[in-house]
Amino acid sequence: MQAEWEWLIPLYVITLAFFGCTLFVYFGELYRFDPDWGPVLKFDSSGKEDLGINQLLIHRHLERTRAEADTAKQEVNYGSIGVPTWGVIEAPWQKRELMWDPNLKQEVYVKRGFTDTQYLRAHSTLWGRDEPTYIQNAGLAAPALTVNDFCGDLVEQRMAV
Repeated sequence: MQAEWEWLIPLYVITLAFFGCTLFVYFGELYRFDPDWGPVLKFDSSGKEDLGINQLLIHRHLERTRAEADTAKQEVNYGSIGVPTWGVIEAPWQKRELMWDPNLKQEVYVKRGFTDTQYLRAHSTLWGRDEPTYIQNAGLAAPALTVNDFCGDLVEQRMAV
């Protein structure tokens, strides 16, 4: 299919004329002669003083609740690296509770709902797996190692010349 020049040339001329008129109106600042053109003098709502007071009260309430939530939330990190770089998969209802362990004779943290977290991690395709355990559960095993195994002789390695 080839372009028909009888249609393309007039279309090109019309496009250039429209573009030229637009540039003339813009650079000639002819748009300022429109009576509707001008700065916005009045917005949709004038905004009474009560509105400003209510917004200030809402802002203060939000800051107070955030400060309370920050003090109530205990920072829990794994080790010394801070926030885990590999992500977190935990059951949302899992909680850490401080309990007394009579065997250790000290307070320890117990994670309630951790079995649900283990279930989520075991069935997630994104979470790292304990490969030896999964291989053992599948009933697979590697052949026993021998001292003089001939398989190493089958691999040919060449030095780059």
